[in-house]
Amino acid sequence: MRALALAALLAVAVTGVVEAKIVRGTPKKDRITGTKRADRLYGRRGNDTILGRAGNDRVNGGRGNDRISGAAGDDNLLGGVGADRIGGNLGDDVLIGGSQNDILDAGAGNDVVEGGTDDDTMKGGAGDDRLDGGPGNDRMDGGADPDDLIGGGGDDVIDARDGSEDTINCGPGEDTVILDQTEEGVFDCEEIQAPGPPLG
Repeated sequence: MRALALAALLAVAVTGVVEAKIVRGTPKKDRITGTKRADRLYGRRGNDTILGRAGNDRVNGGRGNDRISGAAGDDNLLGGVGADRIGGNLGDDVLIGGSQNDILDAGAGNDVVEGGTDDDTMKGGAGDDRLDGGPGNDRMDGGADPDDLIGGGGDDVIDARDGSEDTINCGPGEDTVILDQTEEGVFDCEEIQAPGPPLG
């Protein structure tokens, strides 16, 4: 009976986690909040909202259009299947979009961002970041500090105007890079545009 009652509660929402290190959502729309510890948070199906809080968290949104925030800590954030919005915030994070069109904003820290299979929007923020668009027509901005920007397949737009020594590899496709005069190296880019104001 207790197991049935708990399942019924989780079917409505998962929130207010205090001590748990592992939380699994439901096939419905969940709201999952972690602790200050190193949590493992799984959204499963549904359009979930997942907040990691402090600690080095591992988050998997699962299926659905999820909103994921790592908050503080060195987090590993996976969107899964669906059009996800993922924010790393503070810490040295790993953000992976998965399938469909994702929005990935790493925030401050030395982050790794991977776009997945579709048309993604990626931002590195402050720190020495590595952004890899993968397949799809991606749009990326490394943000402040020297970054490694990889377009991957597809027709990508890479904005590298931050005054730092970035390394840019556009990869296959008809790609556009917008840069300043401080770049470390620019490779395999079809169109190179001169300095100007950032894309915003």
